[in-house]
Amino acid sequence: MVGFRILGPLEVLAGGRPVPLGHAREQCVLAALVLDAGRPVPVGRLIRDVWGEDAGDQARNTLYTYVSRLRRVLGPLDVLLARGPGGYVLRVEEDAVDAHRFRRLAARAKSADDATALTLLDEGLALWRGEPLAGLNAPGLDAVREHLAAERREAELAHTDLMLRAGRHSECLAALSARAAALPLDERLAGQLLLALYRSGRPSEALERYRRTHRLLAEELGTEPGPALRTLHRQILDNDPALSLPAPPPATGGATATGGAGPLPVPRQLPSAPIQFTGREREIAALDRALAEGPAGPEGAVTGRTVVLSGIGGIGKTWLALHWAHRHRRRFPDGQLYVDLRGFAPHRDPLPPALAMGSFLDALGVPHDTQPAEPQTRLGLYRSLAAGKRLLIVLDNARDAEQVRPLLPGSGLCTVIVTSRSRLPELIAADGARLLAPAALTDDEARGLLAHRLGGHRIAREAEAVASIVTACAGLPLALAVVAARALANPAFSLAMLAGELRDAAGGLDAFAEGGTALSPRSVFSWSRRALSDDADLLFRLLGVHPGPQISRPAAASLTGFCRHRTGAALGELVRAQLITEHLPGRYGLHDLVRAYAAELADDPANRASRHDALLRTVSHYTHTAHGAAALVERHRTDIALPPVHPGAHPEPLADSAAALAWLGTERPVLHALVALTTAAGLDGHTWPLAWTLSHVHARDGYLDAWLFAQTTGLQAAERLGDRLGQALSHRALTRVHTRLGHHAEAERHGTEALALFTALGDTTGRARMHLALGWMLDQQGRHPEALDHGTVALELYRSADDVAGQARALNAGAWSRTMLGDRDQALRQCEEALGLLRNTADRPGEAATWDTLAHAHHRFAAYDEAVHCYRQAIGLYRTLGDRSWEARTLVGLADTHEAAGDRPAARAALRQALAVYEDIGHPGAERLHARLAEG
Repeated sequence: MVGFRILGPLEVLAGGRPVPLGHAREQCVLAALVLDAGRPVPVGRLIRDVWGEDAGDQARNTLYTYVSRLRRVLGPLDVLLARGPGGYVLRVEEDAVDAHRFRRLAARAKSADDATALTLLDEGLALWRGEPLAGLNAPGLDAVREHLAAERREAELAHTDLMLRAGRHSECLAALSARAAALPLDERLAGQLLLALYRSGRPSEALERYRRTHRLLAEELGTEPGPALRTLHRQILDNDPALSLPAPPPATGGATATGGAGPLPVPRQLPSAPIQFTGREREIAALDRALAEGPAGPEGAVTGRTVVLSGIGGIGKTWLALHWAHRHRRRFPDGQLYVDLRGFAPHRDPLPPALAMGSFLDALGVPHDTQPAEPQTRLGLYRSLAAGKRLLIVLDNARDAEQVRPLLPGSGLCTVIVTSRSRLPELIAADGARLLAPAALTDDEARGLLAHRLGGHRIAREAEAVASIVTACAGLPLALAVVAARALANPAFSLAMLAGELRDAAGGLDAFAEGGTALSPRSVFSWSRRALSDDADLLFRLLGVHPGPQISRPAAASLTGFCRHRTGAALGELVRAQLITEHLPGRYGLHDLVRAYAAELADDPANRASRHDALLRTVSHYTHTAHGAAALVERHRTDIALPPVHPGAHPEPLADSAAALAWLGTERPVLHALVALTTAAGLDGHTWPLAWTLSHVHARDGYLDAWLFAQTTGLQAAERLGDRLGQALSHRALTRVHTRLGHHAEAERHGTEALALFTALGDTTGRARMHLALGWMLDQQGRHPEALDHGTVALELYRSADDVAGQARALNAGAWSRTMLGDRDQALRQCEEALGLLRNTADRPGEAATWDTLAHAHHRFAAYDEAVHCYRQAIGLYRTLGDRSWEARTLVGLADTHEAAGDRPAARAALRQALAVYEDIGHPGAERLHARLAEG
């Protein structure tokens, strides 16, 4: 048996003995192949991982040489290193690689009972021999090392939790102490050590460890310990008898997303149940059986109960899944998660699993700005939150197994329904999913659907026409629904008349979807269009230009160039024809097949000119509205020149910052899709301004993946145009997003590029803002002296430009760095100077932020009365601005100050105010405040 070991120095073992390997670079190639054992690795990716992005042409030839050498080493071991269309693949079993075996054991432990889980984690952790791939240096391996180290830490934490639950605190104390010394700011680890010390009869050491952690968090991060650690501290002080016993397993739903003791939110993400659902009794019974019997796959399958509903478009997979989900939702007390994966959405890319998982973490109570950026860590958090819960997860419209697999929970108590036009054989073979393929409706079921919608009397009167309609629609629920809508809209029409029209519409049309149906959905839609007015028909055709997922009435007016009233009439007509759905008042969506049909019409050569004009009007509508919204929210942002409003476009006037924030939040998916759409259409002059405009909403709401994509796309567009200002602004935005993601090397690279461009442009203000961005990046790394240097340079540049608001922001940034460095007097002086400057400007957000910094400085140096005053000033400004998210955050800061000062009633009052704001705006932080208030 050949084994590959990467959880330490790279080793290949044959019969338990190490096999001699080549030099370090050759080993890096082998390591990259081992990491993806069993899966093809493209040549380009191998080169990037081993030699870096700037590898020359010679790297490819060198790679071929190394592969030949590796084949000579591996061939005698009966290990095949093959070349296929997808790249090189190392054909070995996953369990032959220690890292893959570790991951499988850790995944199984998450759904096992405590005793089994402890055994599995013992086995997995025993595979580690040191730093992963120690001694090998290559660009692609550094990230792997970090990922694996994070997985090891998570497994160690889970192992310790199990040991403590089993009352084996003495056995893990030495290892806990060593890990806590290496990671002194990890609050979960600190809590485990406190509990182990207390149970080992060393409460004074536990209290001293808490004081040390409290001090380090304040000094290094400027924060207090979280609710879970504070609760444990109080229990130790009170000698709580509950701590003397092994802790019971957590109740379902009983842990917060951040590890606290309060309840998680219960997600309710299912769309509405399909109205007038009928038939499908066989499929419902089969679904009941499949989801009652548990996994069918091999030992160690990722999910407990997973069903794939597969069939052609329009067969009713989503309706069936949602009907079953609503019928059985009481079986899932911990909630229901839903996402449309857009696997077969026309003219839209499938939804990346990372974005889908972000929406799930949102629903489970993890705010966007606190979600891990690294995919494997994010997956671990998601599966940890799902562990032990009875959740229903509906993954709608999946493209392939690779899109689904990261979204499968690790808990055998969860139920997953996947809908797809593909049968997803990999998911069935490897993950124990069961396949159900809903068939076309039987003739009786189709007649029942029509009777349900049109009434039994009307169906009975024209049995022959009904039979003709049923035959023509070939059992497709979507087609039958469109026909029923036409009949309902025209009660004077006989069903025989409609059946005749329907037969005529079928002639000469190609099949739209697989399956060879007697009448394709395209035929039904074509027939339905005949009854539309010219305005409604034009709007329907142009809806194929819009990226979706939904369109508002004002955006539809820009799409067509119509006035609002004319557009509203056309939209109403399309709703009545069942060609579009009004999901919310004034917001409309299309079924994937309907959108595909509309897109075909828009792409017809006869419609190309009107399609191009519609696209320009649409882009103009969203770009100018978004720009106006961003200006209302962030009045002192860099202004840019937009392309002029295209004739016929109707940008929306927004009254104030609250309206602007609401619009940006609602339209965020459309705006994000438009960045890609303008790039594909060659509209670079629109791409980078739109991406730049979106940087505020992405930064504010924490949509880091979308922010990174938009700014990277915007930078590429600006580079193609040779637009140096666009490049500089894009680089600056990328500095910020990479800082938020913790990619400090990338952030510094983009920051350096931006600074050089602003300097070449002679843009003093741009240079100053760039220094502030770099200073913020350094502050995030704890490099406060360097951050202060950048703040000082920014202040000098703003003074030379006579930019008063900029000077205030630079003073505020410097005050923050000085606070972290312990320079209280200078920090307070800079805040006061900044406030003096801001009183003569209209920069209310800057003034609020400065009061917040001043409050933080006073709190840090225990001047609690002054801190309370400053927090109240900031809160008042945020209320005036309508910035409710920051109002709530600042109220939490005020509560922390009251609590530190010993005024618990005032602290609770501030928390209740913050909670009311969070609940009003639907912010996931509400659950954490509920938990904190519940602690007493």
